[in-house]
Amino acid sequence: MTIEYKDSKRIVKLSTDTVTEATRSDFTGTWTSAGTANKISASNGTITSTFNTDNSVDARLTYDLGAGNVSDTIWILRAKVDVTNTISAPAQAVYLAFGISDTTTITGENGSGGNDFIGGTLQLQDNTQNSIMCIDGSFTGGTNRASRMTSGNTYYVEIQRVSETSVTMKVFSDASYSTQVGTTSSNTPSSSLTGGRYLFFQHFTQTVSSGAASLVFSDMKFYNSISEIIFKPTNVQDNSILVEKDTAKRYWFSAGGTTGSDINLQTNTAIGTGGGSNPDTIMACKSLTALTAGDQISKIGFDAQATSNQPYGGTRLVLYTDNSGTPATLIGYTANLNPSGTGWFEGTLVGGDHTITESEAGYIWIGIWGNASVAYFKETLSSGIKQMTQTFASSGAPNTTFSVDTTHNSEFKARLTYKDGTLDTWTMEPTFEDDFSSDNYTHLNSNTSVSGGKLLYAQSSADNRAYRSITEVQSTFAIEWETVLGTASSGHRYYSLVLSEESTNVKTTSSNDGYAIVIDGKSGSVSSVYIQEIYSGTVNQSSASNGSIIEGLSQSAIHYFTFSRSGNVLTVESFSDSARTVSEGSGSLTLASTSSGFVFLQHGTENPSTTVSGVTIDNLKFYNGVSDLT
Repeated sequence: MTIEYKDSKRIVKLSTDTVTEATRSDFTGTWTSAGTANKISASNGTITSTFNTDNSVDARLTYDLGAGNVSDTIWILRAKVDVTNTISAPAQAVYLAFGISDTTTITGENGSGGNDFIGGTLQLQDNTQNSIMCIDGSFTGGTNRASRMTSGNTYYVEIQRVSETSVTMKVFSDASYSTQVGTTSSNTPSSSLTGGRYLFFQHFTQTVSSGAASLVFSDMKFYNSISEIIFKPTNVQDNSILVEKDTAKRYWFSAGGTTGSDINLQTNTAIGTGGGSNPDTIMACKSLTALTAGDQISKIGFDAQATSNQPYGGTRLVLYTDNSGTPATLIGYTANLNPSGTGWFEGTLVGGDHTITESEAGYIWIGIWGNASVAYFKETLSSGIKQMTQTFASSGAPNTTFSVDTTHNSEFKARLTYKDGTLDTWTMEPTFEDDFSSDNYTHLNSNTSVSGGKLLYAQSSADNRAYRSITEVQSTFAIEWETVLGTASSGHRYYSLVLSEESTNVKTTSSNDGYAIVIDGKSGSVSSVYIQEIYSGTVNQSSASNGSIIEGLSQSAIHYFTFSRSGNVLTVESFSDSARTVSEGSGSLTLASTSSGFVFLQHGTENPSTTVSGVTIDNLKFYNGVSDLT
């Protein structure tokens, strides 16, 4: 379906619908075959490659995208791939090369024909993996590999030329390309890989010992000169709601930084009374609020409250970055203004809007340059007055020569019209959330309760837990909650959060599989965090040796946790702020099993002999089906 824009800021689409239009998505035209054509064939835009005991190395299909229609720096190629069976074969791989080539021929497996090719190798041999392949007269990659695709499954493959010298391949399990399977395969091609023109398939095999298998490609899309494929609409109203009809997921839109004006100014302003033979005098004031990279400035204004000597003629507004409390580098200025009387006067920047760069981020100074005289202002300050003077080039643009004068006592009022650099975001609505204003848990024993808008937990030599039933946890999820870790002495541990098959204790019940966030007391003041996967009575646990543990979290402070699964990796991160911008540490654990069917959420006992007190859980949000909330 197409994206539908309804009334009341409602938008409806499928999860697979993209805003980005593919350069080419119809491949029903002419395909050119070579070699043993019956091993790879095209029908209505679907490509089938067959592997059996009667294979040939040289079987190819190409589709002409046209000269000049493939960028030499960035593009994305996607395809749905259905896998039928794996096969037994000798040591050399049995695979299909899929990508973009500058010719219709690759001579041999190692590209000895001198052509350029960028693509992936999708392998069917038992216990082998997929890799990214770059050919510039010879094979130049394939050692960095993603997980093997298995028989009977459907995958979604994305090959991306990120830059002249960077190529990646990812494999996903879903049509929205959001749930990655395995790791990202990457390679570094020569920048001389140019002139791409053909969508290219080549069937590489050695003698297959037994069996038969196939790879079927469909829903292929090529995006030229595109670095990102957008699934969520852009340029929509703030607080719009998006509903995916096929997943029932709901997302709220928050517009990027809003346009602001009257930026706060410090009172240690700078003024001067130039004029006549000294027309290059600047009055300037420093902002109270630091601008960050990405902030976009469109206008500069000032408030003329003069009692005498009104600025006139070629008055110009200037903008400088801050350098240790002193105006540093010119970053913009207006054309000449002709203010008359009092009130606000504004001008746009010469050359258009200015976006703050990383090197310019920080406090800024706003100033007035007058080619005749500058104003005296009404309001008087008690201290901290600075004067900035400078010389102008012949073009009228100021340079960066400054001097300071603290003898004047007047205030310069100024403002910016700007847009802060925060991004537009779509944020998923939680599958469920709990602010603990009511009790939705079953409590085992007496040391857990819901009171005062929080879940409270303590333990002393008993299995004390709180649990609730939830909708079945999908293969991707994200959870947020805030917690005070409480007091736990060295070696005493508890579960801050558990997802499990049953409501029993995952540590002591071998039939109950689950994922757990463990809090481990290290002293009377700090604790550490790590992840457990419990399956069939076995514990797969993160450890300090692989960098997965978060160390040294204060037991008395509030910590803001996120816990998520993407692919076969669990990740936990702690933040010191509710906006989750200041990280206190993170870690991950690679899953060792395929356990599923988790329908309970738990908090509490890891070991009944543990002594813990003062733990709180609050503001829990559970997002099913995604690992990234934006």
